[in-house]
Amino acid sequence: MNRAALFVTVLMIGILSFESSAKASEDLQPATAQYTEQSSKDPYTGVADNNSQGPQTVVSTAPSLPPPPLVLDGVIWVPEKPRAVINGKRLLVGDVIESAKILEIHKKEVKMKFNEQEFTLKPQKRGK
Repeated sequence: MNRAALFVTVLMIGILSFESSAKASEDLQPATAQYTEQSSKDPYTGVADNNSQGPQTVVSTAPSLPPPPLVLDGVIWVPEKPRAVINGKRLLVGDVIESAKILEIHKKEVKMKFNEQEFTLKPQKRGK
C-alpha cells in the first residue's frame, strides 16, 4: 500500500468516527431538575432541628479565666489625667494591657476589666 492510499484510509476512519460521536452527542439531553413547594427541602434544616421546640440558649459551663498577672507599680496622680504604672508601663483610663482594660484610676487603686469581669489592682507592699 502506498502512502497516499494509507493517508486516505486513515482520514476516512477519522471522519467516520467523528460523525458517529457527533450523532451520539445529539442523542444526549441535558439533565434538568424541577422543584415544587411540596418536593423542596430547606437545606438549613438539620437532623438536630427535628426535636427542638424553638431557639435554644447555650450556657457555657467553662470556668472563666483568671486575670493576667498584672502589678500596679504606682499611680501618677494628676486629677485631670491620672496615670497608672502597671508592669512598668504608664497607662491612662481606657488603655488595655494584657487584654485587661483600665476602667478607673484612683490614688491607691486601679479598677480594671478582663473577660467581662471587673477587678481591682492595688500596689504591692515592697519588702525592706
